[in-house]
Parts: sequence; C-alpha cells; structure tokens
Amino acid sequence: NVKSAHTKSCGCYHREYAANQIVNFNTTHGLAHSRFYNIWNMMRERCNNPNQLSYKIYGDHGITVDERWDIFENFRDDMRADYLLHVAKFGESQTSIDRINNNLGYSKENCRWATRKEQARNTNSNHLITFNGVTRCLSEWAEIHEIPSRRFAQRIRRGWDFERATNTLI
Repeated sequence: NVKSAHTKSCGCYHREYAANQIVNFNTTHGLAHSRFYNIWNMMRERCNNPNQLSYKIYGDHGITVDERWDIFENFRDDMRADYLLHVAKFGESQTSIDRINNNLGYSKENCRWATRKEQARNTNSNHLITFNGVTRCLSEWAEIHEIPSRRFAQRIRRGWDFERATNTLI
C-alpha cells in the first residue's frame, strides 16, 4: 500500500536493499553458507575448540591447523580449485578434506580432497599390509583381488601368507 505521494515503494525494496547491505558488509568471500566454508570451519573447530565433540581425537592429540588457514581466504586460495575438481568428479557429498599423513596437522602440503571410501582407508585403525613393496589397507587388497574383505581378513588372522590368502578360491 502506498500511503502518500512521497512513497516510492511498499517497503519490499528497502528490506531487500538492507538485507543485501548486511550480507555485503559481513562477507568478503561470498561462501559463508557453502559446504566448502563449513568444511574449513569444522576443521578448525575439531582442532581448536575443546567443547567440540571431535576435539578429543584431533586437538587433544596435537592435530593442528596451519596458521595460514586461520584466514578463510588463504584456505580458499590453497584448496578451492582442487575442491571444485573433486566435486565435479565425485559430487559434493563424496568430497571431504583428508590429511595424507594422519600424524600431521592440516596444511596445504598434507591435505587433499577424498571420497568417503578413501577417507575410510586412510585411518590409523586400518590393518595395513605390504606386498611387493606396496602398502594398502586390508579392504583395498581384498577389493583388488575380488575377495570379500571379511574372508580375506579371516585368512590373514589365521596366519595365511598374502599369496595364499589372495589366490585360494574358496
């Protein structure tokens, strides 16, 4: 409703304008509500915030975030291009940040984008097996040799050598 000759709008324009000003004033990168930003934020939380549930397995164990990444724009500049490539190939839900060496913190040199499967295979709790100089987790070897991972694990636990465990048909 326009109530006087001086009013040019019902108020919608002003609300929209004000909302845009607030967003532009508080945001320097435009990614505050993106999954990428959330990954950065949660990475910092689990390493720095003792009240965060995952802190006990990250921050308490000395896992840190590179000081350079305290500033989101630095993280974005280091990781966004590879993130977008990974998302294009595997989708957003299959893209998460992964530390290459789990004993080290989050940094450009020690991080990559990984699928859930890759993440699961890169944990300290995996049973690693080295064969012919190549080290992989048990489930990966089972997949490569087309053996159910439970069966392969049982064979290894029973003391079978790698070749017998992978070449026995039943």
